[in-house]
Amino acid sequence: MGKLNQFRVPVILLLIAVIIIGSAVVWSRYNKPQPIEISLPPVQESEYDGFIGGAVNNPGFYSLNSSDSIADLIAAAGGVTAGADFSQLKIYIPAAGEAVTPQKIDLNRA
Repeated sequence: MGKLNQFRVPVILLLIAVIIIGSAVVWSRYNKPQPIEISLPPVQESEYDGFIGGAVNNPGFYSLNSSDSIADLIAAAGGVTAGADFSQLKIYIPAAGEAVTPQKIDLNRA
């Protein structure tokens, strides 16, 4: 009887090791990540690129069609912020061939 008690602990440890290793093998075999499907909307041909800045949520350049309005440009920029003053709305249309000055971009928000 003493010899059976002597092997009880190693046998239990061996069974625990087999269960852990078997579980890891089964988990790794059946828990493979599923592929991610990325679908992009069809590219629309735009006629103009418009820049909006100031008190909007996402200032920057946005593609516009000839049927778009100022409200569409504001909506594309994520709307206006709480402190927007519509009485100071400014529109600038550059002349043909006029160089557009580069805009500063906050890399922390980009």
